[in-house]
Amino acid sequence: MRGNLSLRALSDALTVTEVREVPETETVWMSRGAREGQLAQPLGRKKLEIQVTVFAKAWEAVERTRLYGKLCAFCLPGAYTFSHRPGETLYVDTAEVSGLPGITAWTGTFTLLLRASLLPYFVREPETRVLEGRELLEEIDTPEGAGVLCEIEGVNQQAAEMTECLVETYLGEERLSMIYVPGLTLSAGESILFSLDSHLCQQILAGSISVLGKRTAESSDTLVFTPGETVLLHLSANRRARWEVKLYGLSW
Repeated sequence: MRGNLSLRALSDALTVTEVREVPETETVWMSRGAREGQLAQPLGRKKLEIQVTVFAKAWEAVERTRLYGKLCAFCLPGAYTFSHRPGETLYVDTAEVSGLPGITAWTGTFTLLLRASLLPYFVREPETRVLEGRELLEEIDTPEGAGVLCEIEGVNQQAAEMTECLVETYLGEERLSMIYVPGLTLSAGESILFSLDSHLCQQILAGSISVLGKRTAESSDTLVFTPGETVLLHLSANRRARWEVKLYGLSW
């Protein structure tokens, strides 16, 4: 399924016969450029390919033409879910239909090739924690797997402006990451969001405005959560805030 569109819902003439996961078929190198003080560095990532084998049976040539057009419109980059991976999503960078039967053939088998290189893992539904206060220390059991994606949003609950914010993560006595953002002007009800952008780089948004460049020089480039561990999360601001913490586990 891509988004809310199911492959089986396209037509009764389609039957999925096999779904194969082919991990690490190629190393894809990408360069992450410097942005608002972040370090420029190359990123080496593996590619994950999902091969979906489909059997098609359509008696009429007009029906086959219409069906193949729907298939090409369905097979696009985006978020895909699979019945053998309940509760998990794969973010596909490239998608194509391979081996479509000829228009004169009323039966045949073809393959959907779905490739994920930027994030070559299945992303599980987030584990969400809601916290309130100005100074918070919270132990969080992180999801197991290949990694953890983090999203933290804080909403100012007081009439006075929130002007600074600190987020830290610890594994035992070791500090994994720290981001301190001074110089904020968040009024009551306004929020600050720590998340990753579409290129998996840290972003910090005050409303829709980036404040990544406001963080101090000592701050980390990204927030770090070690998978399968109990991580101590420290949240601090000069105003009382409601914090929503979402941790997405990555599966092989």
